[in-house]
Amino acid sequence: MLAAIHPRLRLLPVAEARCQTVAEVLSWYGLLYLEARATRWRVYLQVLLEGYPGAEARSILRRLGPPARTAEVLGRDLQHLRALLRQLFRARICRRAGSTAGWPRPPWTSSWA
Repeated sequence: MLAAIHPRLRLLPVAEARCQTVAEVLSWYGLLYLEARATRWRVYLQVLLEGYPGAEARSILRRLGPPARTAEVLGRDLQHLRALLRQLFRARICRRAGSTAGWPRPPWTSSWA
């Protein structure tokens, strides 16, 4: 079904593991009873897009056709996610034998922008 959105969009085993981890994190986050709520579909979409280089992620997002403001927020959030992951990997906070809970070393060679 994902291929109908974009020919190269797939749920790879590593992305599936990430989605399971995200589901657990979102469950715990919900138990905090904070005012700020996570928009689950955006989180899962970012998990899927994070594994693709910037140009390919933009292409997938264009095929989805969200409103301009939503696309802008998704792009900005994806940039922040990638920057945070780079910082964590540089600081060796996220390293556990080269990966952390399904999150491999940052594979991208280009940023979202």
